[in-house]
Amino acid sequence: MSSEVYTSRFNRRTAVALWVVEALLALDLARTGDLLPALPGFVLAAYLLWLVLWRPHVVVDAEGTQLHNVLRTVVVPWEALIHVETKYALTLRTARAAHSAWAAPAPARPSSVRRQREVRKPRPGEAGVRPGDLRGTSSGDAAHLVRERWEHLLATGGIEAGRAEEVHEQVRWHVPELAVAGVLLAATVVLPGLL
Repeated sequence: MSSEVYTSRFNRRTAVALWVVEALLALDLARTGDLLPALPGFVLAAYLLWLVLWRPHVVVDAEGTQLHNVLRTVVVPWEALIHVETKYALTLRTARAAHSAWAAPAPARPSSVRRQREVRKPRPGEAGVRPGDLRGTSSGDAAHLVRERWEHLLATGGIEAGRAEEVHEQVRWHVPELAVAGVLLAATVVLPGLL
């Protein structure tokens, strides 16, 4: 089976809209000749939009699920997975911790009510489900990918059940990305005073 990647369309659309606004502001400052002192701030803002809205995603593959979040990536092997939740976001529970996906938040109350109205005929298994589990929501779509692969592997013997205590998830902190944010923040504070 191939890898499946989930990214939030809402987050990506929001990032693009904010980048456009930022570019228009930069063009206006360039027209007036005031862009150079503000340039580090624009670069920092664009980078933070990438880090917070564009980059987070969920990868589901033969080995397990990878949650690429803002500060760290968590790899949860299938054998370590105990439960998939969607109360506040796609959350993978293991024997040691609960790991949430930044890219797959549960819907806010108004949008979940609207989504439930849109689903005139509930899909199989959707009657009486939590709003975060509804298809068409970030957490619901990502949870569907994870559950579908996990259940398939359990049913076909692709993973050995009952090993959650033995198998550990891996966590990798995004040190280089955070270091770049720190350097850009320092440049934003220091450079305008030098120019």
